[in-house]
Amino acid sequence: MKIDILGAKIDKNTLSETLHNIEGFLNSDKPHYIVTVNPEIVLAAQKDAEFKDMINKADLVVPDGAGLLFASRWLDRKNFLPERITGVD
Repeated sequence: MKIDILGAKIDKNTLSETLHNIEGFLNSDKPHYIVTVNPEIVLAAQKDAEFKDMINKADLVVPDGAGLLFASRWLDRKNFLPERITGVD
């Protein structure tokens, strides 16, 4: 499931679920790409439709910013991003 924040569709996964998805990517024969978004990237995507499209077509989009967690809770108190997943993770 994905959460839409200003047009950027971010996967609603825990770190464990994200790692499981990545393991599946590594075991597949096709290429995949992962995007880590923070609030600044989401705002930039609002001004650039091609950039937003690249984000939304990614196989996995993870929230790398506490501001996205706050925004998801503000937008929907029942359906929000569970945790921050940094690009370093």
